[in-house]
Amino acid sequence: MLSTENSEFNSTQELHIHVAHSPDPDDRLMFWPLTSGLVRSCVADRPYLFSFEEADTQALNQIASTGGADVCAVSAIHALRLLKTHQPMRMGASVGDSYGPVVVTLEGGQGQRVWTEGPAACAEKLHLLTPGQTTTAHTVAQLVGLLFASCEAVPIVPLTRVFEHLKMCESRGQPTAALLIHEGRLTFADHGCLKLMDIGELWTAQTGASLPLGLNVISRALPQQIRNDVSKIFIESCRYALEHRDDFIRLAMNPGHTYHTALSSRQLRHYLDLYANQTTVSILERDQRGFIELLKRASNAGHLVFEGLKDSQQSLMPIIDWI
Repeated sequence: MLSTENSEFNSTQELHIHVAHSPDPDDRLMFWPLTSGLVRSCVADRPYLFSFEEADTQALNQIASTGGADVCAVSAIHALRLLKTHQPMRMGASVGDSYGPVVVTLEGGQGQRVWTEGPAACAEKLHLLTPGQTTTAHTVAQLVGLLFASCEAVPIVPLTRVFEHLKMCESRGQPTAALLIHEGRLTFADHGCLKLMDIGELWTAQTGASLPLGLNVISRALPQQIRNDVSKIFIESCRYALEHRDDFIRLAMNPGHTYHTALSSRQLRHYLDLYANQTTVSILERDQRGFIELLKRASNAGHLVFEGLKDSQQSLMPIIDWI
């Protein structure tokens, strides 16, 4: 990663920025122009060299917490935990407007039976597989009132892992449901599952706001000029990506390509419609309000703790200073 012992840097020196993001199509799409040399990786006379790694959502949150990358894609709720050390970036936000993570179970399985018995039965018997306790999905499921007896984190990479684990739990006689994010919310029927609820739909119904899901954050250890430059480069990359989306889809449909996805062309287009759009290029004001709503509700419910903040002191809420 870039050394920042000096806030001044030589404009002729190529500065290395390490980026960590998910292997999901929306993340790959937004960085594709940059990794492929389709957009400039410099601002004015300041050149940058970007390196990339991929990891699942829970792992990305951990990478950001431990300073393992200069820029990291993280869960929206985790970005709010990192406001002192990381600045939220305008490029890369994903939100759900009456949609989001879904809760599924095996069709005809014990999880479905317990679900139909009602909330009390779920609170007593239902085992929930989540993408990780630091993820937005895990927190918002509780904020909207989803009840379960126990939970277990199952990494979402590879995509089939959570479905395999769901079937294993059910085979052991444990009524189980899975909280799915990313591609899983589109492919669950292919694995014999049915949807029980969409927590993004319930969130919007309860709050009137869109549901923040994820975003990129950049380390505040980097000088402000570098953070500004990286933000500009990322926005240009994402803008180019949306304008040339069909080119990316052709790459993703190629089984031999690094970006290959198991999604069908139709599923991939739908997925990108959901999570790679104008708010992804540079977050819209209405979606910024969704982040503020998440911050307030998660704080009031005790899922976020800010030093010196009490429920009645909303004026002390941290500022989300987008870059």
